This record gives sequence, structure tokens and C-alpha cells, in this order.
Amino acid sequence: MDELISGSGAELTRPAHEFHGHLANVFHAVLDADERFLISCGSDGYVYRHDVESESTLPLDRLAGHEDAVHRVSLHPNQTSVVLSAGDDGTVKLWDLRKPARDVGTLDMFVTVNCAAFHPDHRPYMFTVSGSDGCLATWDMRTAFASRVGDMSATPNARRKRKRADREPLFEYHTGTAHTIGAFALSPDGESLVTLEIQSGPSLWSATSPRKFATFQHPYPTPPTHVPATVPYHLSSTPDVAHSRFGFHARGYQHHVTHKAPAWHPTGAVVASGSDDFGVYLWRIPTALDELVEVPRATHVLHGHHSIVNRVAFHPDWPVMVSCGIESHVLMHSPGYLGGCGRGEPKGVPPPRVQRALMASEVVDWEGRVTDTEDLQVALMFDRLLVHSHMCRDAEEDSDGGWVTDDGGSEGDSDEEEQGSGGSGGESDGEDESEMENQ
Repeated sequence: MDELISGSGAELTRPAHEFHGHLANVFHAVLDADERFLISCGSDGYVYRHDVESESTLPLDRLAGHEDAVHRVSLHPNQTSVVLSAGDDGTVKLWDLRKPARDVGTLDMFVTVNCAAFHPDHRPYMFTVSGSDGCLATWDMRTAFASRVGDMSATPNARRKRKRADREPLFEYHTGTAHTIGAFALSPDGESLVTLEIQSGPSLWSATSPRKFATFQHPYPTPPTHVPATVPYHLSSTPDVAHSRFGFHARGYQHHVTHKAPAWHPTGAVVASGSDDFGVYLWRIPTALDELVEVPRATHVLHGHHSIVNRVAFHPDWPVMVSCGIESHVLMHSPGYLGGCGRGEPKGVPPPRVQRALMASEVVDWEGRVTDTEDLQVALMFDRLLVHSHMCRDAEEDSDGGWVTDDGGSEGDSDEEEQGSGGSGGESDGEDESEMENQ
């Protein structure tokens, strides 16, 4: 992170290091505790390890075992050679980088697994998994991978008992949803976690029991009936409205089109997430969590992106954060005063704002030409997905809230039929889900 935000001028227009090996989209990458090795995964189904200090761009190891895309990797807090990986093939795999030829153990979840992460070093054997169908559960590594992990010098009877305990989590969260939980993040102290569920705002849970603490939202206002043609697609004179090339979508936290990941402020007082409406949303964690708390509005909303925001990250020491998404550059924000829940903001502290675009990444087109412009076709595709998603939700709301007309029919049903006849019929939700899972 220090390398990312240091330097000036041309140094910020291209990365300090490049690592090759993946054959398709890279979904996640993490540095080990010593910042020596970079572990990454992607849609090609492989996990790679790179040496950050080496001049070579090629990987040291390729971990092959998943049969589909790998969404997440997690490093053990104490044993730097132990890695978890989670994938579309419905498995969580445990790896020992000292013996990368094969996985140490496999946990079959029987649903698409989008995220897996070890808990902090005071609970080194615990890890949590999230995925489709509202899957969210915490496991003990010693029993989850019982067939090949643990004290293999134990008696045969003890090993049989441990094997029977396989597939039994420490506890499961009753999420009450069939939607995908795309990602979660453990708090700095490891006592709570924040999840991001498709078609919903973030939720705060205990990390040591299946208890839900809070939910977070941010409403969007009624969109204007007309947008001046002179206004750029990403900016409006109305501050609560963002525009796509096809029109507009209201500013308010939305999580429908792509998988996103939440992030914690180092103090544990604030959680942040990107949104479909091009914004970055920050909520303060409530101080009283004796009962379920609903947080109706974000503390801060940061703007500056021209497309969907998927990832945000806070610097561990400096008062800055970065965000990125569909665009080919990264924004650095000054998030203002975020420390201490409920203390109020000191006088004279400037409001949150975008400081600068950190990297205007170079894009190589199909003919091998290098350009620093955005890939407009990609941005256009996601604009279409956004508009399609809004049309489907509007049709559902009209259907749910329709009233009975003189002829006995429902006006909401009629509106939904008109939407369907226009090419955005009932199968659209499935198409949206498919497109989203591929991102």
C-alpha cells in the first residue's frame, strides 16, 4: 500500500510490479505477513504464488485442484505456508505451500463458495465460508479437513471420530435468504464480521456465534423525470443522481450487478463498500448492539467513479483509502474524520473527497496497441446490466404494489407484462444472476 500511494507524476500511471501467469480474470490477491510472496486466484481455476522481490514476472508455484473459478484465497495468521482457497466448484481447499503439488484437504460445501477466510491469530483454527443460497458458516480447520489434517499419530479410533465430525461446522448463521453472500470481512479485532449479500445492504454479525448485530442501508430518492442532454453520463447537477449512457440510476447503495467486498477501517469503527451507483459508502458501527440495529443511512458517500465500484481498501496508518471497479484506474480518497464512534467530527476537518486518480492503467487492445483510455465496450456492457437490473426491479415493485382496476385486474401485473413484451421478461433475472456470477 505504501508503494501504491507514494511517488508522483509518471510513477502513478503504471504499476511498480507486474505478475503474469493467470489465463483469465484475477479475482483476488493477498500478500503474506512478510510481504515477500503474493498469492492470487482467478477464473482460470488456479492459485499462483509470486515472489515480490524477484525481477521475474512468472509465478513460483501453480496450485491446481479446483475444477472451476477460484474467488478467494486466505493466508493462515500464524503459519505463512498454509492457504485456503474457495471456488465455484463448491469446495474449500487447504494448501501447504511447502508441498504445492496437491491440496492438503478439501471441504465440499455443495454450493458455490465465494469467500473463505481464516480468523485472527487468537483463533487460528477457525475459518468462515460464504456462498450461494445464503451460505455462511464457521468451521474448525482440524475437523473440516479431518481426513488429512490434524494429529495423524492419534489412535485409529480418534481418527475415525474426527472423520465423522467432517462436514459439521462449529455453527451456521441463519441468514434467512436464498441470495448469494458474495463476500465478508472480519473486523480488525476478529470479534465481528460484515457480509455483503446480493440485493441487500451490508450486515454485521458476531464472529464467535451466529448472532446478527446490525444491517446497513442508504436510500435512493425518486429520480428526476428529465436529465439535460448536456450533462455527462456520470455527473448530474442533481447530486443524488448518477447517469449511465442509457439514462440514469438513482444514487443510493445498491448491490445487484457485480460481486463486491466490504472493508473495515483500521479502528474497527467504520465499514465501507462500493456500490452499483458508482459510489463508495461508509457506515459507522453502532455502539449499542444489545438488539438488532438498523442503520438507515451512510455516514459518508464518496463519489468520483464513472462505473460500478467493486473493491475498497483503507490504509492501515494513513488517513486515505482507495477504490476500484469496472474502470481501468484506481481512485484515492481522503475519507475525512472516521475515528471513534459517536464522538462527532472535530471542527475544521474537511469533508471526504477524492484526492486524485492513482493509476490510469494502460490497456492493451486486441491488436496489441497500448492506450490509456477506458475500455468503453466493457463500461457499456455494465451500463446495460444496470439499466436491465433497474427495469426488472421496477417491474417487480409494480407487481407487488399493484392495485385492482375496474376490470378486476392488477395494474401492477399489467405493467409487468408490458415490461416483458419489451424484451426484459421473466427470464431476465436469471440472465442477470448469470452475468453477475461471471464477474
